[in-house]
Amino acid sequence: MPPKILIFHHDRVYEALLADFLVFCNYMVCPVYSHSDAIEQTQTTDFDLVVLDLGNESDLALIEHFQKAKPDLALLVLVAPDTPEDLIKSLTVKKESVLQLPVPLVDILTLVRTLLEKQETQKLNARAPIKLGDLVIDTVTNT
Repeated sequence: MPPKILIFHHDRVYEALLADFLVFCNYMVCPVYSHSDAIEQTQTTDFDLVVLDLGNESDLALIEHFQKAKPDLALLVLVAPDTPEDLIKSLTVKKESVLQLPVPLVDILTLVRTLLEKQETQKLNARAPIKLGDLVIDTVTNT
């Protein structure tokens, strides 16, 4: 099953373009059009990645909400060219999860792939057995 991506961007034309591009690249995409829809969708559906833009304080609050409510959720933040610098500095996501717009769609795709691969690696590492000398604890079967 292809990875599921939620997209929220204030520019609906750009959001549609990005969504179509990601669908073409074999991702399942769910576009939403408000902060409340984004929160509701992530409560009812397990997404592998959320792509959203940063343009104002409420966008920053939404990003912080996702970080607290779903700390394992991969986030990709697209920063609008006219976003105030202090707002960008307030971001608490890792710098490799932030792209300054405008950027080619292929660069977004590359970062999407990187973030999803990193997330999958973290999930696999979390399932790896824990070894303490001769003692091995299997975190999957709890034995």
